[in-house]
Amino acid sequence: MKILVADLGGTNCRFATVDFDKNIINCDYKNLNINFNKKLYLQTKDYKDCYALLSSLAKQKTEDGEFFLSQNKNDKPIDLAVFAIAGLVHNEKVFAPNMANNGWNIDTTECINSSGIKNLILINDFVAQAFACLTPKISKPKLIWGEEKNQQSKDPIAVIGAGTGLGMCLLVPNKNTFNYLPSEGGHASFSFENEEEIRFAEFMKKETQKRILIGDDIVSGLGLSLLHQYFYNEKLSASEVVKSFDKDNKVLETFARFYGRACRNYVLSTNAWSALYLTGGVGVKNPCIITQQAFIDSFYDCKAHAKMLKQTPVYLCTEYDTGLLGAAVYALSSL
Repeated sequence: MKILVADLGGTNCRFATVDFDKNIINCDYKNLNINFNKKLYLQTKDYKDCYALLSSLAKQKTEDGEFFLSQNKNDKPIDLAVFAIAGLVHNEKVFAPNMANNGWNIDTTECINSSGIKNLILINDFVAQAFACLTPKISKPKLIWGEEKNQQSKDPIAVIGAGTGLGMCLLVPNKNTFNYLPSEGGHASFSFENEEEIRFAEFMKKETQKRILIGDDIVSGLGLSLLHQYFYNEKLSASEVVKSFDKDNKVLETFARFYGRACRNYVLSTNAWSALYLTGGVGVKNPCIITQQAFIDSFYDCKAHAKMLKQTPVYLCTEYDTGLLGAAVYALSSL
């Protein structure tokens, strides 16, 4: 079977094709090796909406100069497409607020019409991130804090990551597999815990014209940019800010503390004592955020349950294409 997968985020849109043999449909996730045929990376800002993006696929070429989708009418067509999108998926529709200008409203039927693919599924991007954590490429990520657990836990696994926004998903063990629980926790109000943080919050509200600040605002590229502007009175993009990171950087320490707090709150809210997996571009590209003492101090900062938090291993997923991998695993599970 020929599968098309996509990871559509607020900054980048990644596509890949993969062939699945019928013999691996019932394969255990832990033994599943996924090798993509072709990959295509596009920038979200270059497209007014999802349909314009999908309509352009037939003309897109890979870095090698080959057409991403075959132009030969005799070649096997796409059997199934799974698109992981940074937005709330409900009733086969998605509102993705972080996509391009004012967000994208996406409908499965319109996606089918734009792409010409008859069998197409939309999922939340962090459902894909969570599924990727079950594969061999991701299931043994880099242990940053805590210790490996000797036996498989019956507790949930928390998957969280900062990028254009803050994504979350929960994996709940169910016999030999996992159930997944998507989350829009990145849209929950973010708490500020000292006078300096409150001053920053007031500054950010003024800059963004927002009455309430949420996780998406703080633990994200936007949060990095505005932290730098607050401390140093200089406007830089998130990618420019991280270039200035050093051991004494106030932005690095503060952002690490915010990230640790978001992780702590999610683990406490879900009893995800099995493990915490960190994905998303901010952490993958800048592991110094996760290794900061401020991150783990903030993660453990719970008088009632610090012991449980300290027994929860914290992993950093260093694979860049987790969204594509997870979408492929989801495709396999839906066959």
